[in-house]
Amino acid sequence: MSTNLDFEKLTEPLAELIESFLADEVDYPEFQKRFQPVLEDYEKKVGSKAYWPLDVIADIPRHCRKDLNQYCRQAIERLPKEALERSTRIWVESELIEHDQTYSFFNFFDPSGSSRFGAHAAFYSNPVEQYSFLLSSLNATFVPPPFRFAELLQRLRDVGGNELATWVYGTEPDNVIAMIDRISGLGDPYGEPDRLRRIEQQPAPEGGGSYLMLLPKSKKWMLLNEYDYNRFTIYLHGEVEFVERVAQGIGAQTIWNFDSRNGT
Repeated sequence: MSTNLDFEKLTEPLAELIESFLADEVDYPEFQKRFQPVLEDYEKKVGSKAYWPLDVIADIPRHCRKDLNQYCRQAIERLPKEALERSTRIWVESELIEHDQTYSFFNFFDPSGSSRFGAHAAFYSNPVEQYSFLLSSLNATFVPPPFRFAELLQRLRDVGGNELATWVYGTEPDNVIAMIDRISGLGDPYGEPDRLRRIEQQPAPEGGGSYLMLLPKSKKWMLLNEYDYNRFTIYLHGEVEFVERVAQGIGAQTIWNFDSRNGT
């Protein structure tokens, strides 16, 4: 797939047609006639099937007009998020994954060692005992942070102006290859603290790093949750002022330029 695709622009014909139908500017038979070709053209350009509920809308004869209106409204809400998911995958592949002759790996830093987002600080870091979150909890290895994860997400929403964002989960199985396991942005990313369970339930196979990232549309900052089987760390990458404002709002004790690999 081309890295130059403008996914927002590609969704515009679909959004315009759906909005015209909802505004009664296009009648039901005309919408039936025009929607399928527009959808097929979109899928051809992006190289994959469109997200739900566009497939349902295309199957119009099976649904009554009331249901169709509901699906169309949902599609209008989800199209910008679909575009962001698709563009974020390409951005991560090109900007955060590096390749050498044998390996590929996630790299969040430029050649000088500075964060690609400006600066970075650890908000929380704790050892994980014998690769077990449960054992670490039972043995009090975990020392809780002064904030709840949901509070951190809400603070990011507030300081970042509720910018459209998406979750990205990446792993490095056996420390050999960097993989994007899942991108999820169709819901409310700032209201999904349960995304953390993916690190615990589906860590990188055969060891290696696991990275749960929250990335906004602007790519001006990144919330990074990192797990390497021995330690779990929450980082925030971004401009210094942004990181400080988020930290102050939740009482986080920032450790600037912290590297969980060596605990410094």
